[in-house]
Amino acid sequence: MKVHDCGTCGQRVIRARTEGLKWQLLDPLPDANGNVHARKDHTGTWFARTVPPGTPAAAPEVLLMPHFASSPACGQAAKRKGQRDQVKAAQSAHAREKRNQRGRRPGAVARAIETPGMFRVNPDERKP
Repeated sequence: MKVHDCGTCGQRVIRARTEGLKWQLLDPLPDANGNVHARKDHTGTWFARTVPPGTPAAAPEVLLMPHFASSPACGQAAKRKGQRDQVKAAQSAHAREKRNQRGRRPGAVARAIETPGMFRVNPDERKP
C-alpha cells in the first residue's frame, strides 16, 4: 500500500482518485464508520467513491474514512482554502469592474497632409 504524509498535519494518508477524477486523501486504516469505498487497481492506484454511511463494502473494496473528516486541523485548512478561493474570486471581479470603468483610450487620429505628387488613397476622388 502506497502511503503518503499529509502536508498539513503530517499523518499518514492514502491518495485516491475519485469518480470526478480529483484526488482525495483517505485514512489508511479501515473504518466501520467511514463513508468511502476504496479499491486498488493493478497499477497500484487507489480509486474512491462516496457512499451513504452504513453501506457494506463489496469484496475488492475497503471502507475508509476521508482524512479531512478525521483530522480537525486538515478540516479547518480545507475551509480556509475555500475562503481564500472566495476572496480571490471577489478580487478578480473587482479588478474586472475597474478595468471596465476606465475604458479604452481613444486611438490616435490619422491626419494626412496632401502635397503635390503624393499618392492618394482613393484615386477616383476628385478635388472640388
